[in-house]
Amino acid sequence: SLLPERHRLAGESEVDVAELRAESFVMYAAGSRSVVNDAVARSCLAAGFYPHCAHEVGETSMQVALVAAGLGVALAPASVRALPLDGVVFADVPGAESVELALAWRAEDTSPLLRNLLTTLDDNDVFTSHHIEDAREDHPS
Repeated sequence: SLLPERHRLAGESEVDVAELRAESFVMYAAGSRSVVNDAVARSCLAAGFYPHCAHEVGETSMQVALVAAGLGVALAPASVRALPLDGVVFADVPGAESVELALAWRAEDTSPLLRNLLTTLDDNDVFTSHHIEDAREDHPS
């Protein structure tokens, strides 16, 4: 979760979704058909409530900025931790719904840029081990 640094739960390393029941959420625009919004709604419904969306955003950086400004909380993928901003703290949300991401590339592509991207993703534990091993077989250094 993304929490304003002065939020009552900001000192917690883990936050239960149910603890966010009365909070205002910063979410992606309803018309965006966001799979992240769907996962947030499913997580909240499983905890017995539907999230109150106080602000809609078009991109993740704006979501983080609005949380930093104290305008709400957000449930966001762990990758958002790569966008640190003063005023925002991150807390794990055990049991929250997740969103599976996929990456595809042409098997014959030997681009150094692709190889560097795959290496960076591997270094940041984005791939499960068998996926990156398959990628390395297709893209030897």
